[in-house]
Formats: sequence, C-alpha cells, structure tokens
Amino acid sequence: MKKRFFQLVLTAVLSVSCVATGVNVSAAPLSSEGYSIEKVSHPERGAGETDGILSFDAMGEESNRNQSYVWSCVEHGNYIYLGTCWNPISGIYYRNLKNNLTKLFQNRGDENPAQKAGTVATNILNVVYNGNFPDGATSTNGTPCIMRVNKYTYETEVVYIEKESSAFVNWNGYRMAVEYNGKLYFACAGFPTSRLLQIDPETNETKVVMQKTAENSGFANGIRGLTVMDGKLLVSLATDGADPDNMFASGSQLPQAYQNAIKAMAKKDVRYKDANPRMQGVRLLSTTNPEDVDSWSVIANQETFDNLPACWIRDSINGGGLWDLVPFNGSLYVSMVTGKTDATTGVNHKQGFAVYRGDPKEDGTWNWTPIIGDTSKGAKYEFGLGKKESCAGNLFAYGDHLYIGGYNDPMLDLAEIGNAGDFQSLYEDLKNPACLNRMDKNENIELINDDGFGAASTQYLWRFSEYHGKLLIGTFDIATLASGFTQLTDGSLLEMTPEEFSQKMTYVKELLQSLKKTPSGAALTAEEGTTEEAVTEDTVEDAQENIQENTDADNTADQAATEAAKDQEAVVTDNTNAELTDTEAAAIDQMLDQLDEIETLSSDDSQTAAYTQRTKPSDIVDVYLDMVNNYNKYVKPILNRLNPDLAQKIENNVFNTAFHHFVYYLGCSNIIHTQEKGCDVLISSDGVNFTTLTRNGFGDIYNHGGRAFIPTDNGLFLGMANPFWGTQLWRVTDGSENPTPDKPGTDKPGTDKPGTDKPDTDKPGTDKPDTDKPGTDKPDTDKPDTDKPSTPGTTDPSGTNNGTTSGSTGNNTSNGQNGATTTASPKTTNANRTNKKSTNGKVKTSDNNRMILYTVSLVLSLMIAAGCIYTIISKRRKNR
Repeated sequence: MKKRFFQLVLTAVLSVSCVATGVNVSAAPLSSEGYSIEKVSHPERGAGETDGILSFDAMGEESNRNQSYVWSCVEHGNYIYLGTCWNPISGIYYRNLKNNLTKLFQNRGDENPAQKAGTVATNILNVVYNGNFPDGATSTNGTPCIMRVNKYTYETEVVYIEKESSAFVNWNGYRMAVEYNGKLYFACAGFPTSRLLQIDPETNETKVVMQKTAENSGFANGIRGLTVMDGKLLVSLATDGADPDNMFASGSQLPQAYQNAIKAMAKKDVRYKDANPRMQGVRLLSTTNPEDVDSWSVIANQETFDNLPACWIRDSINGGGLWDLVPFNGSLYVSMVTGKTDATTGVNHKQGFAVYRGDPKEDGTWNWTPIIGDTSKGAKYEFGLGKKESCAGNLFAYGDHLYIGGYNDPMLDLAEIGNAGDFQSLYEDLKNPACLNRMDKNENIELINDDGFGAASTQYLWRFSEYHGKLLIGTFDIATLASGFTQLTDGSLLEMTPEEFSQKMTYVKELLQSLKKTPSGAALTAEEGTTEEAVTEDTVEDAQENIQENTDADNTADQAATEAAKDQEAVVTDNTNAELTDTEAAAIDQMLDQLDEIETLSSDDSQTAAYTQRTKPSDIVDVYLDMVNNYNKYVKPILNRLNPDLAQKIENNVFNTAFHHFVYYLGCSNIIHTQEKGCDVLISSDGVNFTTLTRNGFGDIYNHGGRAFIPTDNGLFLGMANPFWGTQLWRVTDGSENPTPDKPGTDKPGTDKPGTDKPDTDKPGTDKPDTDKPGTDKPDTDKPDTDKPSTPGTTDPSGTNNGTTSGSTGNNTSNGQNGATTTASPKTTNANRTNKKSTNGKVKTSDNNRMILYTVSLVLSLMIAAGCIYTIISKRRKNR
C-alpha cells in the first residue's frame, strides 16, 4: 500500500466532521399537520441514549441497544406484537473492517491477527461515529426477540427469544408478521437456519411450523414474504436444496464442530412436499393448516420466475429473493430482487426488481405472468421500472391502486467502499433516490415521485400503512450512516490524500499549458515522486498519537517530489506538423477549466459552504465525466498526434482508478453535506400529494428509518429503525381515536381509573396530556394555556413546516395534471428542484434542561457583574 492504513483512516476522520453526538434530551411531544406525536418507549430518553422499547430490567440495557429495528409487527387484542432485528449495520461495517485488517496484520506477521483486527475495527468505528454505534462484535451473537406492548398502558414484556443460538447459529431477527386463524406468525431470518414461528396470543406459547437449514454458507437462506389470501397462508423462502438427512455428504473443509451443529439443526427441518427438493432458489408455499406439514405445498419456485430471484449473500440486498407478497384486485403480486454478483469476478450487476402476477386456478395450481422485468419474456415494464438502482420493490394496496416503493441497496455500496474504496455505486444511488409508482387495476403504472420526495438520502420508501383513510410511508435515510462511513475505506483511500489529488491536477495543467504554448515542443515533467511507507502502528491509539508526525512527513515528501519534478529537463518531441487548430486549443482550454473546477469543488471551503448554506453545489462527478468525454473526444487525439507519451502521462495521473475513486468520494460527500439526517414519515389523503409528519426522525438523527406501522383504535404506532441506540416506539393520533380495551385494567393512560394513569400529569389520575386546560399543558411550556398549534411557515420540532409534497414530473396523474403540483416546503420538492432537506427546529429541551440553562446563565451573569464591580473598585483605588 502506498499510504498507511491508520493514517488514512484517521486523517479522513479528523478532516471531515464526524457524526454528531446525540443531544441527550428527553423526547418532548410533537405536533404536525393536525396530528399529535409522542414517544411512548422510554420518553425520558432522547437522541443518543439507549432505548430498545423493552424495560431495561427485561434483557439489560446493552441488549436493548442492539434491538435495532422493529422489523415486523401485528396487532392482537390489547397488544401490539413486535419482532426486532439485532444490530445489522455496525455488524456489517465491523466484519468488513475486521476482514481487511486481518489480512493486513497477517501480511505484516502480527500475532493473533484476527483478534487484533477485531479490537482495531471496534476502535475505528468508535472514532468515526463518536461511539454512537454498538459494538459490531456482538452482531454474531444475536438475541433478537418478539415482544408485546400494551397499546393502552404501554407496558412491555418479552414473548420469545430464540433458544438455540450458538457460535454456529446466528439469528438476525423477525422480518415479517401476520395473523392467521387466530394465531400469529413471525418469519425469522437467520443463518444457517430460518424459521416460521407460530405464537398463540392467548397463552404466548410458541411453535416452529416451518424451518429450512442451508448447507452452503454463501446462500441467503431466509423467509421473508408473508401474507394471507383466499383463506390460505402464503410464505416465501429460499433454499440451497441441501438434503437435511445428508448434510456435507460430499465432504467439507469446514470445522467438524460447525458441520455437526448444522446437521443437528437440519434434522429439525420441516419436510414439506416438493417435486424438486434439491433445486437451489426460491419457493412460494401455501397452507391452510401451518401445523400440519402435509398441508404445505409449493405453488411456485425458482424456475417459475425465470430463474430471476437473487438468492446468494453476495447478491443485491444480500440475496433478497422473493421480496413482497401482496394480494390486489383478486391476484397475488410478488416482487423479487434480481441483481446478481458474478461468483468468479465479484462484480455486482445491479438490476432493478421484477414483479409477477399470480392467479390461482380451480385445481390448486397457479398461472404466473411477468409484469415488471424481462420485456423479452413478456413483461410489460422493464426491470425496476427503468431504474437499475431500485433493487427491490415494496408493495402496498391502497384504494384502487397497488403502490410500489423503490428500494435501493446502499448497504451493498458501503461494502464496496470498505472492500475496494469504490464510491461510485453509492454516488449513483444518491443521484437516483427512491421513487414512488402506483399501478391501477388494469396494470397501468404511473410515476408519483422520483426524487426521494426532495431528499437524495431517501434510499428506501420502506414501509406503508393506511390510517383513517390516509396513506403513510416511512422512509430509510442514509445521511447519518453515510456521513460517517464515507470517511472510511479499507486503508487505501484511493491511493491518495487530498493534497496529492490537487497536486496531480496541477501537474496535468502544467503539461497542458506547456502543450498550448509550444505545441511542437511540449514539455514532459516527471511524475511526482512516491514514498513507500511501512505500517508500524499496532493500534488506533498509537496511530492517533503519531498522526500529525506522519502527515507532516508526507507533506514534506510531496513538496520535495513536486520541486524535483519542476527541476527535471524537458523532453521535446520531434513532431513537425504540430500547430494547434482553434478547435483543438478550445478543447485544451475547456479541459483546463474543468480541472480548475474540480479542484475548487474538492476544497474543504466548497464543501463547508454547501453544508452551511444547505445548497446543492455543482456536481464534481458531472464535471469529471464531462472532462473525460472532452479528453477522449478532442484532447487525446491531439496528444496522440503530437506526443503519445504525454497522453500516457496525463492518463496515469487523472484517468486512473485512484483519481476516479477520489472524485466519486467527493461527489458523495458533497451530496451528503446537503442532506438533513433522520428518516421521513409522509402522509397523503389521495396517494399523490404528500405532507410530512417528520423530516428528521422525530428530532433524532439516529432514527434512520420508519420501519413498522401498527394502526390501532388508540392511534397509529410506529416502530423505528435505529441501529445506533436501539429501536423506538412512537404514537401518532388525530383526535378521533376511540380506544376500546378488551379487558378491564388496561385502560388508556390519563383516564380516571386508578392505577392506569400516564406518569407526569399534574394531578394523580386526572389530567390528560396536550389539553388546553390549566395544569395540563405539554411539557416545556412556561405558563398554562400557552400552547399554540403549528402554522404553515413556522418552525416545528418534527421538522416539517406543514408543507405539501406531490408527485414529480412525467406521467399523468389521476387528476389529469402532468405531474402533481408541489407547494413550497422544506425537503418536499419535485424532481426538478434541489435535493435537500430542511433544517428546522430540534426537539425541545425538558424543564430540567431549561432550569440548568437558566442556572448557568445566572451564574455567568453574576460572574460578569462581579467582574465589573471589581474593575470599578480597582480604578477608584488607583484614582486615590
């Protein structure tokens, strides 16, 4: 490597602002668009503090923090049942870093390279994210759970934790849930085993009714799709086709203990009927009695879907397979992930999602028709509806339409950054944020929005719900993750520092200027020198102590190399017919201007200005690609005519992989700087024009996703995705709720019945929060009766300003407009407007924090007054 691993990592960390530490204030109630919004899980805790919904007594605070998402949900009786996902994101980063560092330490000859790599990987993530990530090392020891929350009292309890965890069996969490015939079913994703778990909500007894174990460690063995149609439970899964009775029969290099553990799990697999059990790929199963293995039947498989589903961990979305199952207009619509990675080259071929329509026949078989996918095989629309970045399609039936939410795969992009220092895929995702389409009953599809509703960082339109006739969408926002991770690569950071990046452009500009001045005698200066440095740091702490010394040494070497290059004699060509035409001179001038613009856009000042002003700067990648086109079309032929060696010198400097990667790195950084962190929650009464309940994760930048909606008679509950401090549960109400508990003793908080009041009211058992009567005001108000509703154009803690977002350009909408209109609102723009988020108010501080601020201000005022008095007395003494 040209530069030391730790130096580059820490230089990036120190030169670009890291993810901010949480504000550590309680989550005050919010309001937006006539809705009241409150945090019901640990409301005394705010951003940057552990949540995880459960009482900390249940599993421990560290376990709560690792319950990262509410990944699935279902309502039953007085309860909402929630399935969690265990520490998915820091685990990905940790494993990538650890793998790369292990190779580095092995090559260096260190003892215990894997152990040392794990320690250093943890330290690096702590530096990059200011300690806001849980320990990635715990990601392989997953203990996700199923909990239930009383929707009236908010009391929580653990219902189920996987009991068969071991060093060889890893459980990721519960990705889908549904109620069927009075029982609850949760799809558990894990490796090498995935399960469908049945829960009896009357007794909380559990039973595994479907299980598949994979033999191949590279196969994405998982259960995801889950729905009910025509009185049947439908389940999608993927299988590597392994024979559960003969696992590893052909031999394996895996440790024997691992093989034994997998064999033991496979013995418990459910043996459903399958005409081709050894086929690798997806299965779509149907049953009327999940507890009866003989009732399960395969209604579709990998061949049914033209071998499109991607099922290997190396593929898009870690092998998403069959993604969503949604009944609509009497048919079943199935979306699937199709992007695959070449097993030999490791190159990922991004490809948009596909959708098939299934129609059951009287004999129990199904007809399948491609709707989105391979048009040569009959699909009406191309993959991803024309966007290769849209790797999956999230489906939801609302009114007379099937909504299709785009789902990019930035997590695969982040892995590319860690493995190869390649930011291009992330950049392309940011330039093509998640889009929203809808399909009518005649399968005509119209585009509603194609700019992430005004935010490049909106990478998923993740989950949908309907509440009181309105459509809601929760998004995934990558700004918080990317703002830290774009600082971090596998150690090569594109083989250059920012100083070297600028130096290379200066070098090329000097060559072009020389060519322009004396085309028949163009000067070739030598490339700047390079220095090979050995990695000597043992830990990140050592690297931090030596960072300044190493950087100074590099700068000195670079300066010396530049001076040496300028002192070298010119190499003059013997070309005779070497005069430039006006067109050629203009092409060289244009390339010089493009190099100047790239250098300007790569400066810290340019990025800081864009961040401060929340403006969209000129896109450095666009300028770079224009320069590449100009060079190949005009400048390179000139150089080949005058001096081919000069062309090679230029290409070695600004058209190599390192320069290319660095430009895309800067392109990502410039975009992320303009984005407001935290997920969005969108709401619409017509499915076309959207307003926002939040633009910033309800005031918490670590809430990067609105993942699970649970409409109930006591409000709409929303489970957040927060991989930093643990999932949260919020409640949205519009005032029309009519809670009707099934049993006594579970009344809504704030009623007159003893023992059921919500804490923190002014009088025991009486007051209800957020009313206008004295003594019942929202927290953080100074006087009774001073609360005012939000009005358009005013700052709102939810980060909304009550704007309206509509569909973007292109397709005609149902109201006859050429794209719906958009009223002015932060982060609610159409495709022709700047991709940026608003920077509205933060969550209010609590009364305690106000008192602290007041006390600090008072002390400072007294100190200033005392100083003034002291000065006056001193002057009087001198005058005497």
